[in-house]
Amino acid sequence: MQTFLNIGVDVAKDAVVVACAAQSFPVHSVANQRAPLLVWLKSLPAGSRIGLESTGGYHELLADLAHAQGHTVFLLNPLDTKHYARAMGNRAKTDRVDAELIARLIAQEHARLRPYTPPTANQRKLDQLTRRRAKIVCIKSSLQLTMRNLSGFSTELKAVLLKLDALIARIDSAMTALASCSPQHVDAQQRLQTIVGVGPVVGMALTNTLKRVREQKRAPWVKW
Repeated sequence: MQTFLNIGVDVAKDAVVVACAAQSFPVHSVANQRAPLLVWLKSLPAGSRIGLESTGGYHELLADLAHAQGHTVFLLNPLDTKHYARAMGNRAKTDRVDAELIARLIAQEHARLRPYTPPTANQRKLDQLTRRRAKIVCIKSSLQLTMRNLSGFSTELKAVLLKLDALIARIDSAMTALASCSPQHVDAQQRLQTIVGVGPVVGMALTNTLKRVREQKRAPWVKW
């Protein structure tokens, strides 16, 4: 007799909306904070499956707590769940609908998905720095584009760009220091950088991801 549940979670900054594929409990919201999340997780049958999308950091607390409680966690690519929704003919887009959709996905496709394993502290920090660096580079490019052909601001623009370059360099230095803590990371990164077009930053980011992700087939409902 099945005792575990297949659960879908729609994650936001302040709260998560949870749904069960078997409708063992009504769809409801839980504050995205440690204490209420733990209370909810402890109310679930042992070994339940929990699916949630990667949401730029807001998912991390729930994913780590659920894993620590012994549940099987599946961290989903939002693009994959979007394709799944389309394949199921689902056009609605609300927190409740998303949570129910993820619960259904987990119930039907869990055997094809890779369970989540929490990153180490260094891996998580490297992920965070990689995302922040990418954001700053985008801001720099956007600023240059916005100020293009606008006369009278070259001095101020140059000063801002120099500050951004200094910030990017500081992040690069911090990333290098973190990566160098693992000889295996350094070796893998060096091998990746033998690929044309892969430099130190891309090499660090790829190595940090590939160390945690085993080879798997793309979700079957995704169209190329």
